[in-house]
Amino acid sequence: MKTITALALAAAFVAVTPLCATATARANACALIGPADVVASTGGPPTGPVRPHAYPNDPASECYILTSKGTIKAALFPVEGARQMSSIRAGYGALETVHGIGDEAVYSKRYATLAIRRGKSTLMLSLASPDDAQNRRIVLALGKRVARKLR
Repeated sequence: MKTITALALAAAFVAVTPLCATATARANACALIGPADVVASTGGPPTGPVRPHAYPNDPASECYILTSKGTIKAALFPVEGARQMSSIRAGYGALETVHGIGDEAVYSKRYATLAIRRGKSTLMLSLASPDDAQNRRIVLALGKRVARKLR
């Protein structure tokens, strides 16, 4: 009898999972960036597996995406976006304000990082490559594509 109940619960969970996928995806940095977003911003597909990283007892997550242009790192902070942006503004030194992406966005040339806040979430995108102009172009293009997925 207990086996049947456990199987029924497992089946019910699997049946409901697609309904929850949208809410779950928004708390996962890797789920925000699809292969089409990478192709549109870098000119090519990811060159290796996408590597997610989550933190125990913390809603933040990271994603590493290998590309021919360098490694893209996405860090998603799904709560307290305004506080996160204040910390970025205080700790990253000289920042360029970027208009038209999210509720607010700033770019750090020094760290090749774009920070985007939309609603309660903050997303940080960076690219590790020696080409400053390329880094800025790619993270801004990627930021424009994925910012609308934040909430």
